[in-house]
Amino acid sequence: MTKISLLPFLVACFLILSGTACSVKDSSKSKATSAQESPFLNAMRVVEEDGVKWYYDQQTTTMQNRNAFHFYLGQKGDNSPWIRFRHQYYGEIDLDLRHVEVRTNENSYMIYPDGEVSTNRRDGYSWNWFDKAADADLITMAMDVQTADNVLLRQTGKEVYFERALTPEERNGIRNVLGAYKALGGQWK
Repeated sequence: MTKISLLPFLVACFLILSGTACSVKDSSKSKATSAQESPFLNAMRVVEEDGVKWYYDQQTTTMQNRNAFHFYLGQKGDNSPWIRFRHQYYGEIDLDLRHVEVRTNENSYMIYPDGEVSTNRRDGYSWNWFDKAADADLITMAMDVQTADNVLLRQTGKEVYFERALTPEERNGIRNVLGAYKALGGQWK
């Protein structure tokens, strides 16, 4: 007489009854639900203002008196998100910023403000910043920057320039924003 074990049968019954026996993809799962599961979105600080959700990497400074080079997202309702770019200079040099050159391992990119550069001077320090919509050239640069070993920023003013390396936190923030853009349904053009 052959012995038959009931254990595999009982395990199979349990799995079937608990709904874990097979992998069935739930097509009713919304885009928003899958987006919420993204590690990139978990790395975002979200600010809602006038019906727009703004997504910033959590490591991005909220202060204007800091050096910063970052991208962030906007999204209204369930519409596709858009990407913006912000550059901030802060230091003792009265820069009067005209443009920023970004140098990666292999490439060099020039970023010009779309309009006026906002400035402020107080107590021996100078602030210069601009904010603009990210076009295809800025997105290409962002993709290069996030994977480059070293990134140098040359911030050129009217008469002087200031150079600094992009920090690992800034590069990681760019990576998170690009990932969050895709998680929210954004598509590269």
